[in-house]
Amino acid sequence: MRVGGLFVLYDADFELFNDVLMPIYDQVDEICIVDNSSLDNTLKILFLPTVKYIPLYENKGIALAQNVGIKYFQKRNIDSILFMDQDSTFPKNTINKLVDSLTFLLGLDVNVAAIGPSSFNRLTKKMYSFQEKKKDTILPVSNEIKECYAIMSSGSLVPIDNFDIVGFMNESLFIDAVDYEWCWRAWNKCGMRSFVDLSVAIEHQLGSPGKFLWRDISVSSPMRLYYQFRNCIWLSKVSYTPTFWKLKVLRKYICKFLVYPIFFRPRISYLKSAIRGIIDGLFGHMS
Repeated sequence: MRVGGLFVLYDADFELFNDVLMPIYDQVDEICIVDNSSLDNTLKILFLPTVKYIPLYENKGIALAQNVGIKYFQKRNIDSILFMDQDSTFPKNTINKLVDSLTFLLGLDVNVAAIGPSSFNRLTKKMYSFQEKKKDTILPVSNEIKECYAIMSSGSLVPIDNFDIVGFMNESLFIDAVDYEWCWRAWNKCGMRSFVDLSVAIEHQLGSPGKFLWRDISVSSPMRLYYQFRNCIWLSKVSYTPTFWKLKVLRKYICKFLVYPIFFRPRISYLKSAIRGIIDGLFGHMS
């Protein structure tokens, strides 16, 4: 199986990114780097064969950047795409294990949308949760491979032909929940199933580290908060969004609406971003 590694960058720390790049380079057949930064950073990236760098010269969102990379690989005789963030670290043999698990599932004639590793917070070392499907609704697969409703983009391995069937990433979402929406669409439209392989784990960091009372939390920027509220509201109106997710994010964002403008600066910017996101989500202003 030929695997293409797809990175999406935005104002990356290139010293860190080059350290991330090298272990990946040894585990995939080709790499495509799509850069949402305002500058051409060609000279800051390690020059390696089979690495393609595509600058976009402005932040066009993760969904559009991913689609650029997908379309590039569709012309490159690639079987599956591994999606990655600029700061996610992959231990040795992680990708080989994911490929083996994907091959195992396909060998069972399972209609696979995507498979990804488990992940844990880089700072707190706590595992990120995922919503496993009820055991009585699925076929038994493996003790280490669990079916779930959706997986996060970073570390996900997707057969490239799936994009001809399901479609590309939803560019109107720009950044938040792009990965979840695609997985839900794949299940609703085509019966394609998403999986987490518990035998592999990667480090990941959602947002900037912060504290609220005694808890370690991830703190979003005002701009990111806008997209979170907008996309949450918009997706809650989409028929194939799971009900449990709608209820979960409703509680979560009520808390965020109350907490961010009071406890985090810039308070007014957080309040305005949340209100604007709610209004745009309600009225479908997704441009």
